[in-house]
Amino acid sequence: MDELIQNIIEPSSLSEDTINSLHELGDLLRDGTNRIIIHDKLSILLPRFNQILSLLTNQNQNQNQNQLLMNKLQLETLRVIINILANNDLNRDFFTNLTPKLSEINNKKDSHKDKEKGGEFDIDIIVNEFWSIIKIHLDNYMNKIDHHSDRIIEFIFILLNQFIYDTDHKSQYLEFFNSLKIQWEIYPLINEDNIGDIGEFLYELLSSSSSSSSSLSSSNLLTETDRTFLSGKILLDIPINDLDEETALIIINLLSLNKPSNELYKKILQQIELYDTNESILIKRKLFVLASDLAPIYDDNNTTMIEQESALNISIDQLQSTNDPYVFSCCCITIGNFIHDKSSMEKALTILFDKSTTPTTSTSTGTGTGTGRRSIPLTIDKLISLYFEINKITDVVQIQSIHMWNNLMNETIANKILTISEDYLLKFTKIIIDNGKYYREILILYLKFIKKLIKLTKHKDSPPYKVLEYIFQNLDKDHNSNDILDIKYLLLQQGRRYTKEMFMELLKSLVHGVNTTNVLEQLKTIAIVNQQILNGELIVNNNDVVDELLVKNYFHPLENLLNQFISLLEDSKLQDNNNNNHNNPNWEIKIFQNNLKFVAVSIIKIIEQDSNDLLTTTTELLNICRDIINAK
Repeated sequence: MDELIQNIIEPSSLSEDTINSLHELGDLLRDGTNRIIIHDKLSILLPRFNQILSLLTNQNQNQNQNQLLMNKLQLETLRVIINILANNDLNRDFFTNLTPKLSEINNKKDSHKDKEKGGEFDIDIIVNEFWSIIKIHLDNYMNKIDHHSDRIIEFIFILLNQFIYDTDHKSQYLEFFNSLKIQWEIYPLINEDNIGDIGEFLYELLSSSSSSSSSLSSSNLLTETDRTFLSGKILLDIPINDLDEETALIIINLLSLNKPSNELYKKILQQIELYDTNESILIKRKLFVLASDLAPIYDDNNTTMIEQESALNISIDQLQSTNDPYVFSCCCITIGNFIHDKSSMEKALTILFDKSTTPTTSTSTGTGTGTGRRSIPLTIDKLISLYFEINKITDVVQIQSIHMWNNLMNETIANKILTISEDYLLKFTKIIIDNGKYYREILILYLKFIKKLIKLTKHKDSPPYKVLEYIFQNLDKDHNSNDILDIKYLLLQQGRRYTKEMFMELLKSLVHGVNTTNVLEQLKTIAIVNQQILNGELIVNNNDVVDELLVKNYFHPLENLLNQFISLLEDSKLQDNNNNNHNNPNWEIKIFQNNLKFVAVSIIKIIEQDSNDLLTTTTELLNICRDIINAK
């Protein structure tokens, strides 16, 4: 390898022999061991590389032979450098000296010969000169597009990619390239054919600035030039629906670096509608997430109320006109994100359903203000129909849109939802539960929706039995889901009209064991059930509760449960005493004990009121209740 290096650096003129030596050296550098060995030679090789790469394209048509020689020399040189950099951080470190000051390069180049000593060069100078030459090649490309220039740019892109793969120093390299602003020379070159070659490098480079800007110097923050590229050129010049999946993902990642804006939000919604799901469901999903992220919402401190209302109006118009379930679901998510408190909920309801005046936009990008009639009127009934009946859910991720109902729902909306066929709700439920293992967050969102739906509907005969039975049968086998328990407690507290099987299932869950995460709600529910029993309010299939089943499934398990409550109370008191809180009573413990005593009193009343003597065998239960009442 030493001989090849000498053949490259020693001759005063460049020739075919230089090309052959470069090619052989490039082959040798495929071996990782040789990449380590060559490190000590980089300071004498790089000046030669710079000389070769700085050769200008000869425009004299009579010099075709020299032109061809120069082209080969430059491509072989870039190939050697690419192989030097491959999977070798030591060599990459050499090429990314962290003190590049390109504004001083010209001054340094004037003193270049003075700095040369015994074949060794000032590393700062030769590294800066190398990247200056690379930037010149990038900058000049648009002025002389030809096959050789295409190959040069292709090799430069490969070279840059060496700094983001298989490296422990990626952040260091990205900081270096950010200081060079090398991306500014790349932006004008980007097109549909090469975005896949350099897009990942650009994403890593720009995301390193946007994601950790607080820790970066001002020179490394995203600039207006960067943001103009991200928000304009990519979308306008490169249609995502024409790209392969890998390249489309790169485009989406780059677009994700944009700040939320209504213009981008609308454009991405259009891209979603244009993109064929049969091409790639992954891309469809990624665009769906991207659009949701780019819609201006309350959580983003940089968006104004005008922008948020414009996003809301865009969503309302789009969801009424689209046939694409991803677009529809995304618009619903944006509506849900608009709501963050009671005031914003009321505003959303007004904008959504006011038939006379609604905030509108003066431009297609949603930047205007004012009021006016919406071209397509919307009603609660129509929105419910669009959501549950007309727009067919084709992908579980679309059910994230239930977030809209969680934030928008009031008593009127809840009761109207329950007027639709329960089969539509059951369809949603089956999709979510069948995928719940992989989409836990969506499952939690849906259970929150079911809980709110039950809480806001007051009619005792209105719960969606098929939906609830499917949830209980498929999600609550171990009685350990707090989300499910919350729903069951709510159903019991409301004293709804049940089937016998469902009611007994609810009771079993209530007294199965201590709910350590929400024990006060459990005690509250037991107390309410006891009061319903005392008042004769429990209704099961229009018949009285079968008393024997009530004793078996409720009162007998209560003995064990009350003992568990007593143990929990004693342990809590002991721990509180160990914490030296004798003079400052723990109010949580006091509330727990008072609620437990209330439950015990209600159980004693039921036993005393028992006319059929079905509870005569529950002497132990009676004793436990008395112990609870008498405890200090």
